[in-house]
Amino acid sequence: MRKKIVAIIVLILVIIIGYLGFYYSKISSLEKDVKKQFSVVESNLSKYYENISNFANLVEEIVPDEKLVNEVIKSIKNNLNEANTINEKVKKDNKLENDLVRLMVIKDSYTDIELNEQVNAIAKDLVDVQESIHMQKEKYNIKTILYNDFITKFPINITAKLFGFEKHNMFKFITTDK
Repeated sequence: MRKKIVAIIVLILVIIIGYLGFYYSKISSLEKDVKKQFSVVESNLSKYYENISNFANLVEEIVPDEKLVNEVIKSIKNNLNEANTINEKVKKDNKLENDLVRLMVIKDSYTDIELNEQVNAIAKDLVDVQESIHMQKEKYNIKTILYNDFITKFPINITAKLFGFEKHNMFKFITTDK
């Protein structure tokens, strides 16, 4: 009788360990896909952020005393600072996109800025770069949806929590063209 109980306990432990191992592996694989796609996005964001910084500095030079401009520029510069985790980087990028839209609206409302060739060249370049990054962000979001959905389903969510897997943030899409 004792041997049967021990055998049943061992069998249950093997099933639990197998379950945990299988789902840990699946979750890890999905998270690896998310991180891999994020690295593709991130590698292309540096030029984009540099252009945003140049654009903001140029607008600030043209209308240095405008309170709204200064507020948006300050927010942009704060969001260009380094973030550590993927979720922090996605949040900062989403905030930066909102600020960029505000800056484009400001650009369109000031004749001095609107007529500046340098500003227009950088603005056009920003829109072009934004379009290429948009596709990469879209792929990241698709992988993130798959991952987030997977780790929230029962009983997989138990394994995810047990091993510290958390949801990833997604990029928001805001266009700066008129």
